Amino acid sequence: AWNRVDVYGVHAGPFDRSVVVLELPMKGALRYVSPSSWVPADTRLVALGPPGGYFEYKMFYCDANETDFFIVQLAPDVVVEVQLNGCQESFGVWWIAVVVCGVLVLVLLFYYLLAPKRRDNSHAPKGPNRDVCVIFTDIQSSVLLWSEIRERMAGALDMHKSLIRKLIAKYKCYEVKTVGDSFMIVTADPVAGVQLALAIQEQLYYADWATDDIDAFYKKQCPCNLSKAEYRQVWNGLRVRIGANYGQVQIIWDKVMKGYDYFGPVVNTAARIEQLAHGGQILMTSQLHDAVAGKIPFDSRHLGAERLRGVSVPIVLVLAVPRVLARRTFPPLNVGRAEQDWHETVSSGPTSYYEPALVPTLPADLAPKSERAEAILERGVAAHPLVDSGTLEHHKAMGLVHTIYAVLRAQLTLERNKNRRPMLAEWCKQWHVTWDRMETEND
Repeated sequence: AWNRVDVYGVHAGPFDRSVVVLELPMKGALRYVSPSSWVPADTRLVALGPPGGYFEYKMFYCDANETDFFIVQLAPDVVVEVQLNGCQESFGVWWIAVVVCGVLVLVLLFYYLLAPKRRDNSHAPKGPNRDVCVIFTDIQSSVLLWSEIRERMAGALDMHKSLIRKLIAKYKCYEVKTVGDSFMIVTADPVAGVQLALAIQEQLYYADWATDDIDAFYKKQCPCNLSKAEYRQVWNGLRVRIGANYGQVQIIWDKVMKGYDYFGPVVNTAARIEQLAHGGQILMTSQLHDAVAGKIPFDSRHLGAERLRGVSVPIVLVLAVPRVLARRTFPPLNVGRAEQDWHETVSSGPTSYYEPALVPTLPADLAPKSERAEAILERGVAAHPLVDSGTLEHHKAMGLVHTIYAVLRAQLTLERNKNRRPMLAEWCKQWHVTWDRMETEND
């Protein structure tokens, strides 16, 4: 950019002859701006114009440490040497700053759009052990829905997940994980947990599902004989069952998922309670009900104590219903829930995760080499909650375990002997397996 240079005598002097440059600057360009026009000052001893104007100078390369000069004759007996100290290219510096800032903005924008999204753990209950409200949700008959109205289920499932996640954010709860169309949610505030469960049922009812196919499917399964108007007063769209519990849990940081996970009897009990529920129903333990009683409005009814598989003591259950849906009625609890129903809880598509066709057959050469190793796998499978509760058949679980065993063993065989034990130790640390469960190198 051109910078103005006023020379005494040029702007205000009483001179009546043309201005002449005797020595041109070495490191920049010069021009003379008269009242009528401007002319480049690029030739020595050439008349530039009448007095009353000013010079403009522009350095070729901006450098604050550089100096330059030029000599101008204003009159026969008036010669002025003009010193130019440092770079006056302020506009150039500003332009460079704008370009740099623009590049940084583009880099940040691309990073935001392309980088993996960081998980928001701000509302996760933290600490080694504390009281937590645990909630499980699941769509009723999702496998059959996928089979009968596949073209409608993709959009309905997206709406279901979007709706629940918005409510999780609204009530400042924490999404631990999803398995197919099922959610596991926790919060340190039991009131927020129950508010979330009630809001899920309400918002699912008020949602615009843009189809009657879902309701037509559920009406076929309903033993009651409701008219369309009566049905619309209590049901609309997908039916989600919800089970909730409150108590002390074990909290760990999952390095793989970059989030918190929760374990213990309170979590297992909440999962069992969700399996007892019907779509559109909220079941909770008496501990959770007592923690929120009188703090939020909802209708409730004590259902008595039920024995849950894998839970040592009977659990007193409470039915919670949003008051706007108080006219809903439900059949008896799913105490003897069939295995097919569990398939529905873990499936997000038309096929269950545990269908026999999906359980691979282990090649004979990759099977455990010792009876002791096989016995360890057998004991571990038998003690797993899914097998212990009867929701997953033992032989299907063994097929999955054998496959995992074969993959891990094949990876170990590719490593040198000295590297195998550290690799195994890292796996154990990641999956929370203690070394005392591996009594020999073969195990």
